[in-house]
Amino acid sequence: MDNNRGIMYFCMGCATGVAAGMLFTSKSGRDTVKYLRSKADEGTKTVKESVDNLSDTVTDAANRGIKAVRHHAENLGAAVDAGKKAYQTAKEMTP
Repeated sequence: MDNNRGIMYFCMGCATGVAAGMLFTSKSGRDTVKYLRSKADEGTKTVKESVDNLSDTVTDAANRGIKAVRHHAENLGAAVDAGKKAYQTAKEMTP
């Protein structure tokens, strides 16, 4: 619930900032709209790039994790096989 309030306060702050920017700007309405649209487009582009980078990072981390699990599974399998072989050898050597 606190997260929803934070989002609500953030949105209210954004709206207040846009309203204040519109009221106190020294440019015409069209110039201000163009400026705000360009800034919004830049922000959208930045967010998309960040999401793409995060996606690549998560994929790389998952692949490294899968490789590590496979490596440990192979080592465990080899250790079990070596233990079985040692047991069989010891069993055969015992009179």
